[in-house]
Amino acid sequence: MKNLTIIFAISLLVIFATSAVDAQNKKQKTEKVKKENPEKTKGSNANKKGDVLKDTEDLPDIEVVEIEEESEVEFEKQEKIKKEKSNEGNAYGKNKGDLEGREFGQQRAEEAKIKSQEKQDKLESSISENENKAKAAKEKVKAKREKIEKQKKNGEISDEEYQKEKKELEKAEEAIKNLEDEINKAKDIR
Repeated sequence: MKNLTIIFAISLLVIFATSAVDAQNKKQKTEKVKKENPEKTKGSNANKKGDVLKDTEDLPDIEVVEIEEESEVEFEKQEKIKKEKSNEGNAYGKNKGDLEGREFGQQRAEEAKIKSQEKQDKLESSISENENKAKAAKEKVKAKREKIEKQKKNGEISDEEYQKEKKELEKAEEAIKNLEDEINKAKDIR
């Protein structure tokens, strides 16, 4: 228990010491700025709302125009724009319309179910379409393979042409295999 109170006391001392050092450093910096640029600091309070320059005796007779009202209006417009931008996003529940809490939640759940079902239907149609494509491609490759084998036996094509056709068929079979792998992945997701 004593250790905790000692640690707590030391941490408080450290916090107060650092804040005091920071305050002293800040004071020294402002004094340094005042010494370097006495003209800039002379009317430094004039930038605050409602303040008027105190050293107006040195200035010639110029009509002072208040610009603060325009800048306030513009500032308010910018703040309004920032707030509007921060409200962007999904914002589920902010614009409920006529619905109250539970009704709105049930509507959102129904919309989510419908969206999920649409994705599922799209996936199903994509799987069946790709299966048909793979099946048709396999049949074409098989027919082409039989054709080149027959042409090779009859001597209608050379060995070079035969090898070339065979390589093309192997590439096509590889593409079909990749398509079938994608179909299987989609089925697993389903």
